[in-house]
Amino acid sequence: MVTASGELHSFGLANGGTRSPSGSSASVDIEPIGVGYLLLDSAGYVTPRSSALYTPPVPLAAGERAVSISATPTGNGYWVFTDKGRVIPFGDAKWVGDMSGVALNGPVLDSIATPNGNGYLMVGEDGGIFNFSDQPFLGSLGNNPPPSPVVAVTAVG
Repeated sequence: MVTASGELHSFGLANGGTRSPSGSSASVDIEPIGVGYLLLDSAGYVTPRSSALYTPPVPLAAGERAVSISATPTGNGYWVFTDKGRVIPFGDAKWVGDMSGVALNGPVLDSIATPNGNGYLMVGEDGGIFNFSDQPFLGSLGNNPPPSPVVAVTAVG
């Protein structure tokens, strides 16, 4: 569990006690090989736990916030996603496109990598889905926004 102040709390076998450097949190993802997690804060700092991944500061533009992180299936890389729809890959993560330069109806709030690691998708505040993947686009709420803002996206199976 990650708090808004950037603290990670864990239960069971997971290790916790990490705090993001900026004191704010944006996202956390479990490394798929089961050795740790990646904690991302809104300033673009990635704090790895039990990982040898190199984690340079994410280069953000003025006014841009980091909003989500997804580990690659190998655990040897990750993607950082920003509220402007930009994708910044590290390690073995592949860049397959983003929303840079596109006027969005609202900020991107969350994202997920595809299970095979060949792409990702992002969700905007209005429910718009931005798909960059070898998997087919399955739908979006972008033309029919829900009554309250979308806050997260997840994959099934």
